Amino acid sequence: MFAPHANSYRRFVLNAFVPLNDCWGFNNRTVAMRVPYSDPANVRIEHRIAGADANPYLVTAAVLAGMLHGLDTQADPGPPTVGNAYEQREPMTPFWRDAIRDFMASEFIAEQFGRDFRHIFGQQKLKEMRSFYREVTTLEYEWYLRHV
Repeated sequence: MFAPHANSYRRFVLNAFVPLNDCWGFNNRTVAMRVPYSDPANVRIEHRIAGADANPYLVTAAVLAGMLHGLDTQADPGPPTVGNAYEQREPMTPFWRDAIRDFMASEFIAEQFGRDFRHIFGQQKLKEMRSFYREVTTLEYEWYLRHV
């Protein structure tokens, strides 16, 4: 839900201040959940995974569901990441097809949004992905038509 399209994954590259992991930290642009330094009256969190192409209502619902789940289970987020998270953590799924597979297998999504939503949303994303990969791009023509 945070990266719903093929182009959503183009921004997930190393050293671009984009989160590639599930850690958190203070004033750290390499983590998924950032707590910027500020005075006490302006403390906030930044959920940095979702892109501008994501549905803001689904993103908000998913973030709130994750927060509720964390509170209910008393989940420990671990210590804040200090320094470059790219060097300290394994990157999460950087490919659309893997994210769709993980989404469709997620019990968390089924519990929080319902099995019907998980199925319908997941199938729609599979359909979009298959349509996307059926297209031959101009770049592919340029690279391969003359060389293969």
